[in-house]
Amino acid sequence: FEAHLGLEWLDPENVTRLCKAVPTRLRVLELALDGGSKGMPLPHIAGIALARTMGEMRFLIDAALTFANCEMADGIVCQIGLGLGRLRDFGNLRSVKLKFFRCTAISDDGCIQMVKELPGQLEKLTLDFSRCDKIGTRTLRCVARYLRLGLRELCLGFNFCALTDVGLVDLCNKLPSSLLLLDLGLASCTQVTGASLVKVAQHLPEGLLDARLDFRRCCSRLNESVERKAFRLPSTLRSLEVSLWSCRGIQEWGLLDWVVTAKGQVSQFRLDVKKVGGISNKWMEGLTAGLAGMGNLALLQLHLTECPEITGIGIVALAKSLDGMVGLRDLELCIPPCGTSAAPMNNLLRVLPTKLLRLHLNFHSCVISKSGLQELADRIGMMESLWFCKLILDKVVTVVDERIKALCAAWADAPVQVLHLSVRHTKIASGGVAALAANLPTTVVDLHLDFEGCSSVQDPGVQALARRLPTALRRLMANFTSCAVSQRWRQQFDSLAEFHDKVSCMVARGKPAPKRVTK
Repeated sequence: FEAHLGLEWLDPENVTRLCKAVPTRLRVLELALDGGSKGMPLPHIAGIALARTMGEMRFLIDAALTFANCEMADGIVCQIGLGLGRLRDFGNLRSVKLKFFRCTAISDDGCIQMVKELPGQLEKLTLDFSRCDKIGTRTLRCVARYLRLGLRELCLGFNFCALTDVGLVDLCNKLPSSLLLLDLGLASCTQVTGASLVKVAQHLPEGLLDARLDFRRCCSRLNESVERKAFRLPSTLRSLEVSLWSCRGIQEWGLLDWVVTAKGQVSQFRLDVKKVGGISNKWMEGLTAGLAGMGNLALLQLHLTECPEITGIGIVALAKSLDGMVGLRDLELCIPPCGTSAAPMNNLLRVLPTKLLRLHLNFHSCVISKSGLQELADRIGMMESLWFCKLILDKVVTVVDERIKALCAAWADAPVQVLHLSVRHTKIASGGVAALAANLPTTVVDLHLDFEGCSSVQDPGVQALARRLPTALRRLMANFTSCAVSQRWRQQFDSLAEFHDKVSCMVARGKPAPKRVTK
């Protein structure tokens, strides 16, 4: 049974009636209640009815409940826990997912009672209290005491909650050795410091396969001597995702140790260090040395934007490590502007792996020469199995019609299904848009084009694009803000796309470019 309901459009009596009428012989239950922008209240009678109905589902294996933007009391949360607790004797329940998003009325008191009632034979547990202001350390410590041997997947979301290091220390000390997946969401927990990151690294259980750690905007400075000794990864780890976005106090050597200890084992590596202070060329050289040791790497995502200390030396080091990644299939790079020379970016584009299935490059405001863009076109032309391609070339001054034509010709025969191209505030004109239209792969299902600020894009380019849409297209988004496109052709583009076969979503927006006034 699966239902997603918007409370702001439903009568409270109907919600209560539905909760009472849920069948009791279910094996899988997924129910989502959304209070909408107004934060509608969940009727107390409905919550009690749902909890009692769940307590009678003796065959239930998987239970997933989501409450978003709901005004609900602690009493309902307690009753949900009691309902799940009644299933303990039947022994069938294996997976529980409880998500409370922006439910600002619930507190630690209610959540603690709910956690205490959860059955102990669970293999998968998800608890998400993101943006619940009154949830904090007490709830996390209760979760830590509840954890039992046999739990294989643990996903905890405490984003924007009042957490401290004390709760995380308790959690790390109680992580069961049977754990295969650990997902910790602690974004914007401002009282959490870097000491917690060290503690998590010290206590990742041996046997863990997948670790996802989100510490965005919450870590403070660490002692360097502590960092060098603390970071350790399980020998069984296959996937590692670490997000330290805007953690300006984290010192670079602490991050480096995550990669150095992962040599030869991790096949999927994601690292987000956007706006992190101390990310320098020396750190990039250490990072790339660690990446070179990952012989089985199939997925690599690096977000390095807004790290001003990275220069061309760091980009060259990254290029050297990419040159040896023959098994890479998924590549995502977000690179910051790194000086006035185009040589580092040209070197990076020259060694892009050619066996990729998915490619995402964000080179916003980077210095790339015309030969570098030609290298990019040549490498994409060699990617015979590429199905996802996303290129962000905003404010790259060398993006002109000639280079766009070469780039479009490269993917014309590729089996690309998702194509996103952003060339905001570049010198592309109608000829480049027409070339793009003429070389769109016939297999494209999702197309996203952004020409904002390209004042040379005029009616002929939009006309060519509107008339050459692929027949397989399902979703199309186009942005012509501040382009020299007349209102007449904007409307015609909308109508052509609207009546195009099977296009389900179309957004064509924008304002004409301002007219120049000459005195």
